Amino acid sequence: MEKLFRDERDQRRFEDLMRTIKRRECILFLGAGVSRELGLPSGSDLARELAREGDYPRDNILTLSRVAQYYENRFNRRRLTERVRALVERPILSRGPSSYDLIAEIEELNRTIITTNWDDQTSYLSL
Repeated sequence: MEKLFRDERDQRRFEDLMRTIKRRECILFLGAGVSRELGLPSGSDLARELAREGDYPRDNILTLSRVAQYYENRFNRRRLTERVRALVERPILSRGPSSYDLIAEIEELNRTIITTNWDDQTSYLSL
């Protein structure tokens, strides 16, 4: 059986968190990495792909906002939109239970979720 906690301190932290959740004193904040486990690209993955396709200058700072603006200026907004859509609208990988599945199982979880993700996977949680 896989060990869930590194040590007793981790286990205590988890138990404290669960008590806080059960008292509805916790709002879930999902970081950008949670969607990666579903096979969706990160913002930096999107930036790299758009930079490669758009011949983005190698000496420029590689951020999604900068690369997307460059891509739009080089081609057009419609092409940018279609390309990003093609990169993110692909089948979700099924690799067993995901963080989303685990979140949906926490009945006491406050229905407010704050996320930095660009995808809409949290809207599919049945909270």
